[in-house]
Amino acid sequence: PALPAIHQQAPGAAIDIQPLSADILMRLAAGELDMVISGLDSDPSLAHERYLFTESFSCVLSPHHPLADKPAHIPLTTDEFLAYPHISMVISDTEFDRINMRLGKAAEQRRILARLPYFHAAPHIIGASDAIMTLPNRSALPLVQSHGLRCRKAPEFIGTFDYKLLWHERAHRDPAITWLCEMMAVSEEPAPLHALCA
Repeated sequence: PALPAIHQQAPGAAIDIQPLSADILMRLAAGELDMVISGLDSDPSLAHERYLFTESFSCVLSPHHPLADKPAHIPLTTDEFLAYPHISMVISDTEFDRINMRLGKAAEQRRILARLPYFHAAPHIIGASDAIMTLPNRSALPLVQSHGLRCRKAPEFIGTFDYKLLWHERAHRDPAITWLCEMMAVSEEPAPLHALCA
């Protein structure tokens, strides 16, 4: 959400977005990256951090899915969640799966139909199957709106997580990085997903 405002104030600036990787903090320390936006836990001794927002999850479904007949704000139960196959997003080489981590031992019951590195194939698989894809709300919303899909609030056990902005000590007093951090931190909270895809 900050990119239009950044472009307006600094039309010559270019933002180079890199994929998340397991060595992201080492790359930050080495000066390969200026800052990182992450929803993963970080070591505060390795980087400065600034809280951005708390994110929650929604389950994206086909409009014909048996679970799509209830209002979006009603969370799926754990039994409902585990009764259907899942599409899992693999967003980095970390292989981190927040959903399985929160499921604990019950993760063995979660059947993964497909693991995808990109969103573009997901709507076709969801639309043609009874698979569930669990995504952060800000990722789920454009998928639901642009492909005629439905959503339900994720089961309560999945919880929330915080996005943070991270930068290294070497850039802590750099005016350009300070300005960029301020720009990234100012963003409007979107409406709840269930209000938009119910």
